[in-house]
Amino acid sequence: MARLTVESGEEKGREFKIAVGEMTIGRLKTNAVAIQDPMSSREHTRVAFDGNVHSVQDLGSRNGTYVNTHQMKGGDPRPLAHGDKIQIGRTVLIFLEDPEDVERRKKAEAAAAAAAPVSPSHAHALQAVHEAAALPGLPAAVHYLILAAVFAGSLMASKILFDAVLATVQSRPAAGRR
Repeated sequence: MARLTVESGEEKGREFKIAVGEMTIGRLKTNAVAIQDPMSSREHTRVAFDGNVHSVQDLGSRNGTYVNTHQMKGGDPRPLAHGDKIQIGRTVLIFLEDPEDVERRKKAEAAAAAAAPVSPSHAHALQAVHEAAALPGLPAAVHYLILAAVFAGSLMASKILFDAVLATVQSRPAAGRR
């Protein structure tokens, strides 16, 4: 079962299990994860699990929610990957999956990839995922978004994501060049 572990803040060391469904995080004691952080909103963030994917969503908080130091924009849910750090005010929580959950998710992704026909457009998007995987610091969510678009059969979405990743790959300095 996945869990959130508080890495820093007043609640350091606490652990919260994530079941199917959703849980809110914030200052209110009625939240599934109540944190005593003055920079947190009463209901700051939502973490959800639909049985397949864990996601995080800012609930319109004043100070924002950060995932791996990147501020979430627009209130849209963002997929979580093992080891992602969620910052709410001064509190940092780490999203952790059990090894068997990670393995089960990887097998399901591999099975979906093997079963799906790969068109030339999909092949380009898959190539972008492989190129992006070699970039340090690129959020895991980018990989999941491209794969989701590819396997959902959305050629337009996979093309847009491919172009965005390709632009990122091309704009980064090569190793040794500064």
